[in-house]
Amino acid sequence: MSSLPYNSTNSNNNYKEEFTNSNNVEVQDKVFLVKGRTLTRTCPHQGCTLNYKTEQNMFVCPCHNSKFNLDGNCISGPACPSNIRV
Repeated sequence: MSSLPYNSTNSNNNYKEEFTNSNNVEVQDKVFLVKGRTLTRTCPHQGCTLNYKTEQNMFVCPCHNSKFNLDGNCISGPACPSNIRV
């Protein structure tokens, strides 16, 4: 990990999400890696990029607030009943 704090921007002013967590969630550009499972960061509703919320242990769409659990299942919002498993 770089020395940039959580929710900072890199030198190109692109959003960079960095943190440590106990759920073994690795955030990459296009996917989340969760305990050996690959989940897309693209919300199935309208294609927005999902974020990982450590305090809630879920993935949340910043556009319309759809929420997904760590298994990739939609638990609320307009993206349901879709999932984000690859």
